[in-house]
Amino acid sequence: SEAWNREGVLCRGPRVGNFGGRRRRRADRAQAEDFGGQQERFHPPERRRLQDAFGGKESGIEPRSKARGRGSHAAVFSTRLMQSATNLLHSGMGLSPLSISPASSSLSPEPNVEGLAPYIKDVLTSLGSDYEVQLRRKDAELARVTKALEEKERAIAKMMQSKADAEMEAAESEALAKLESARAEREAAEIKARGKVSEALAKFEKIRAKALDAKEDVKDLKRDASLAFADFEVELSNMSLQVVSCLADLGREHHSEVSKANAKREAAESKIKVLQDEILELKGNIRVYCRVRPPTGDDSAMKVSPSGIVTVEDGSSSEFSFEKVLQGDNEEVYDEIQPFTDKLQEGFNCTVFAYGQTGSGKSHTMWGGSKNEPGINTRIIQDIFKAIGEDKRGEFSLSLSVLEIYREDIKDLLVEGKTKLKTIKACGDIPGLTELAVSSYEEVLDLLQYAASRRTTRATAMNEHSSRSHSVVTVKLTRRGVSSKLQLVDLAGSERVKRSEVTGEQLKELASINKSLSALGDCIAALSVKAKHVPFRNSRLTQLLSDSMSNKAKVLMICCAAPEPENVKESKNTLRWAQRSAACELGMARRNSLSESQLQENKSGKGATKAAPTKSQVSRRPLSAARVN
Repeated sequence: SEAWNREGVLCRGPRVGNFGGRRRRRADRAQAEDFGGQQERFHPPERRRLQDAFGGKESGIEPRSKARGRGSHAAVFSTRLMQSATNLLHSGMGLSPLSISPASSSLSPEPNVEGLAPYIKDVLTSLGSDYEVQLRRKDAELARVTKALEEKERAIAKMMQSKADAEMEAAESEALAKLESARAEREAAEIKARGKVSEALAKFEKIRAKALDAKEDVKDLKRDASLAFADFEVELSNMSLQVVSCLADLGREHHSEVSKANAKREAAESKIKVLQDEILELKGNIRVYCRVRPPTGDDSAMKVSPSGIVTVEDGSSSEFSFEKVLQGDNEEVYDEIQPFTDKLQEGFNCTVFAYGQTGSGKSHTMWGGSKNEPGINTRIIQDIFKAIGEDKRGEFSLSLSVLEIYREDIKDLLVEGKTKLKTIKACGDIPGLTELAVSSYEEVLDLLQYAASRRTTRATAMNEHSSRSHSVVTVKLTRRGVSSKLQLVDLAGSERVKRSEVTGEQLKELASINKSLSALGDCIAALSVKAKHVPFRNSRLTQLLSDSMSNKAKVLMICCAAPEPENVKESKNTLRWAQRSAACELGMARRNSLSESQLQENKSGKGATKAAPTKSQVSRRPLSAARVN
């Protein structure tokens, strides 16, 4: 089937309509009977034009009355069209119109088809011309519509342009208004600023005028002040001369009075000191001096006052009072103890021992650090030889012995080999101990250096050269009818396992050191309360010092303290122990006078000791042959 679309174009496609069953077949059969199965549908405008051309409804075409649907209408319209065209042709040819019934399948009378060709051609030509006219109309209508659209677009563009121009003019006017306003504000600010500047200039001129006036006034004042100052200097010089003369007179009077007062004070202090020393000597107290070595770093937990008070800071202050507190070098320390050791030449036994924790400077105090800084041991012996050299009357004998107490074993340091001595007599003498006769300070110095090289030392976490034994240097002197004995004791340092970090053999050494120091503390505690029994036999150290700790000797303790904050606990224990020792009364020391028989023995040489070997002999180990009992 063929159909016209809405734009007037003939389209070919499926048949229009949805017929089914008998109704569809009936319509197809009627259409086939009327037009031989051919049909043609026209666009509605063309149909109206053909109806007008061929007479329309007056053409006499009778449609099937019972036709239904769109197919039936198409068939009726085709029949009417063909009838109108046939009648038109017949009228042109002079023939009578035909009456065609849709139900009839034959035409009567039958026209001449060949004679109809020119008419059909004219009809088609007229139809084509009409169609062209219609197309031209449509083109004209399209051109008019296009022109109208273009005019409308131009009008819209013009309207938009005018609107944009108006907005732009409004924006420009607004910007001009703001600019004018800003310009006016700026002009007002400039006028205001000019006013302020003018006011400031006026003030500046006034201040300048005042400054010039003040400058003139200052010049006048300076002139007047210089004149007044010159007069004042003259008066001051006169007054100074008077004051100087008065002060000179007063100074001379005051100086004489001060000198008298100082002399009285010094005499009183010396008398007080002498009395105190006499009291201490009568009581036989252990003299205690405290030595605080310099700190190894910048921090120090100890403060020392000139009055002999040591303050330890560890969160809370602890004060300890001593007879003397020393902070200088070995020379200063010896100057303080020299009067004490002078008693040796008067026939009194003397004992000096250094006590303190490890690393506090005990060995440095007793043995010295170098040749330029000798210790107490060598300084005392040097003074003994100096006093002997100055005394040209009488004879003398001097002997030296050096030992160490290592783990309760007594070791002779002047003899090579492992010589152990176990027996100690009640008087403190040790059978088998080497005593060498010396005649010069150089001999003693060589022997002390040799003994120091053989002393037992170890490295610990607290001290790189820690002494692991107690050393005892004994000097026996006989001269001018008296005999005396000097013991110089360097005690091993007390320490804790936690800090020293020792193990194995060193741990056993530490236990032995602490045990002997504890025994020494027990003896001092018993002597302080004047107990009937003093446990001297609890250790080798106390047995050896029993003769000195009785009323036969003068005892001086040098308490060595380390001032570093990490050593506070050990230092406080040392200072407490030293304070308790200072309260210990040993009784008045006795002078050791020789009897007539002893003097005769010394003159005959029976009581003299053998001579000490020379320096070259010491280096070749001859000391084993120089032993005397």
